[in-house]
Amino acid sequence: MGNRRLTILVTVALAVGWLGVLTGPAAAAPGDLDSTFAGTGIAFFDPAVGQDEGRGAAVQPDGKVLLFGEAGTGDFGLVRLKTNGDPDTTFGGGDAKVITNFGATDTANAAAVTSGGRIVLVGDRKVSNSQVDIAVARYLPGGSLDKTFSGDGKAAFSPGARDRGLGVALQPNGKIVVAGAADGAFAVLRVLPDGTRDATFGTGGVARFPLGKFLSQAMAVAVDSSGRIVAVGGTADLPKTSDLVVVRLRPNGTLDPTFSGDGKLRLHFSNVSFAGGMAIQNNGKIVVVGASGSDVAHQRFLILRLSMAGDLDSTFDGGFGFVTTDVGPDGDAAYGVAIQADGKLVVAGTSGLTLLPGADTSCVVVRYRPGGGVDAGFASTGKKTINPGSGDDQCLTGGIAPSGKIVAGGNSSGPGAFFAARLLSA
Repeated sequence: MGNRRLTILVTVALAVGWLGVLTGPAAAAPGDLDSTFAGTGIAFFDPAVGQDEGRGAAVQPDGKVLLFGEAGTGDFGLVRLKTNGDPDTTFGGGDAKVITNFGATDTANAAAVTSGGRIVLVGDRKVSNSQVDIAVARYLPGGSLDKTFSGDGKAAFSPGARDRGLGVALQPNGKIVVAGAADGAFAVLRVLPDGTRDATFGTGGVARFPLGKFLSQAMAVAVDSSGRIVAVGGTADLPKTSDLVVVRLRPNGTLDPTFSGDGKLRLHFSNVSFAGGMAIQNNGKIVVVGASGSDVAHQRFLILRLSMAGDLDSTFDGGFGFVTTDVGPDGDAAYGVAIQADGKLVVAGTSGLTLLPGADTSCVVVRYRPGGGVDAGFASTGKKTINPGSGDDQCLTGGIAPSGKIVAGGNSSGPGAFFAARLLSA
């Protein structure tokens, strides 16, 4: 009896073993971390001594990944990774990084790459609590500051006393469009290729709109195929409340009356509503992502699509034109969106937001079908949660690599504050 039991056990073990050989490891699926990127799908970098803060990642046309944010005690930090996620030692001083000091507390909030491979960073230069300037730096493809831009590769602009540079877009003619705020007003700044203000845009290079009684700011910007500028963000009449705002400008910086009647669209979805990112589809429709909810701890991903005329798109999400998604515990917010070649929308953001400091947040990526529903073929539920560390982890940007793979990045509590994750898309 004992020998018979042993024979049965051995036979079962051999069968299981052969089954494992025949089936092999589980096949990689859309939404999985890409193990060919930094070995685990997540790359980290600490650019300076001190407390770094990652603000996002951008993908170059050649597939290399840029990480950016605040380095050390307050400088622009820029890092480049190779397509396999390793530090690119051909960049900067051979250590894959560039630190840029504007002479104050400086934070890079957005990045873009020109057709010639030059890199543009925009952000803030905080001189004091009462003076914050918009800061712009341009780098040559190898990482050195481009001295054909403002003489030394960097420029600061003060359209008001307390200003912000939060988003950036590049025009085909080399002009740089910056979205942000000027003294609490929604503002768009345009900079010439030589680093000076574009006097043909707005007033002295700045178009500003005090949309709310309390505070307004633009978070992201894009340029459409006709040269019109679309900026999105939020506005508030009272503290702890906000509405989502979309503004479209003509190429000269004046409001475009063919959009929503007067060039401005203000939407109130809940007590707290705002736009954190945007993209323009090939057909001209505008995709806006952000958040909406009763407060920070109860807000959800908000995705909406607008027609070229500024109306909610009746072909999106069953005719509503917008969709909200409960991504994870506590509050969620979307900050970046990218459009795949098949029209699916990849949205990056943060989950786990609360009203209390020190929240344990996570990076999240959600994929939507072209018509607006969550794509259940992505990460089995349409939602991918990434925890590069064990504390405050946030995804603030999303992009598509030339290979079609998905790149999201931001701030990590893990082994490096600057981080990027790459996910499989198919």
